[in-house]
Amino acid sequence: MNAHTKSPLSTARHWSARLDLRFDYQRGRTRLIHNQHVGPLRVQRPFYPEGLARCHVYLLHPPGGLVEGDQLSIRATVDEQAHAILTTPGAGKLYRSETERQSMDIRLQVAAQASLEWLPQETILFDGAKANLRTHVTLTAESARFIGWDVQCFGRPSINERFEQGDCQQQFELWLNDQPIWIDRLRILPGSALLDAPWGLAGRSHVGTLVCWNPPPELLEALRAQGVPEQILAGLTCVGKLLVVRALAYRSDTLLAYFERLWRTMRPHVLAVEAHRPRIWAT
Repeated sequence: MNAHTKSPLSTARHWSARLDLRFDYQRGRTRLIHNQHVGPLRVQRPFYPEGLARCHVYLLHPPGGLVEGDQLSIRATVDEQAHAILTTPGAGKLYRSETERQSMDIRLQVAAQASLEWLPQETILFDGAKANLRTHVTLTAESARFIGWDVQCFGRPSINERFEQGDCQQQFELWLNDQPIWIDRLRILPGSALLDAPWGLAGRSHVGTLVCWNPPPELLEALRAQGVPEQILAGLTCVGKLLVVRALAYRSDTLLAYFERLWRTMRPHVLAVEAHRPRIWAT
C-alpha cells in the first residue's frame, strides 16, 4: 500500500516529515506492504537486484537537509522471514540553527527469522547545528538478524569548518523486546573538549558505529584479521551477542569504505548470502 498525507507544517519555515514502512514475506518474496509518507520523505519503489527474497529500498529526502525546527521520522517493520536492505542515496545534512533544534528519529523493528540491513550514508552536521539524533532498533526474537551502521561528520573538514558552536545529542539503541542490549549516547556541546581529546574524537571529524546481532564466534577474529586502514582509529569487540565496531576518521569516504568492507565479510557469516552492493551507492 502506498499512501500520501499532506504535510502538517508547524510554521511556514519548518518541515515535519515522516515515513512508515512495513515488509512481509509471502511465497518466497519480501514485499513492501505498507508505504506511507508525510512531507518530503518517501520511497519511490522497491528493488530486487538479488532476487525476490531480498528487498532493497532507497530512502529519499528531496530537500537533502534539515534547517532549524525540522523533524525527520522513519519507521520500518520487518515481519517474519522477510529481508530488507535500507539505504540512502547521499549524505544527510543538518544546517546551522539559531534557536530551534533539528531532529532525526529512526525506529526499526525486526521479527523472528527476519533480516534487516540498515546502511545509510553519513549525516553531516554543519557548525552551529542543534541536533537530536536517535536510532532505536527492536528485535522481537533472538532469531532476528540485524546489521546496521551510523556515521556522523561533525563540521565540514573539506572547507576547514569545525563543529565548534554546534550542539548534538546522539543515541543508538538496540533492544531485544524490552531488554536493552546496546545503548550508546554521545553529547557534544559548544566548545567541547571531546572533539580533540584522546579519550574523545582525537581530532577526527567523523564518528561511526557498526553493529551486528548474534554473529557466529569466528566472525570477530575474521574481521580483526583484515586489519584497519592507517587513516582510521577503530576498535572491534563483542558485547554479549552483539558485535560492535567503533571508528574515527578524517574523511567520510574512508570510513564508509571500511564499514562496507566489514559488511561484505559479515553478510555471508550472518545472513548466509554474499554481499550485494546497493546500486544507488555508485551514483
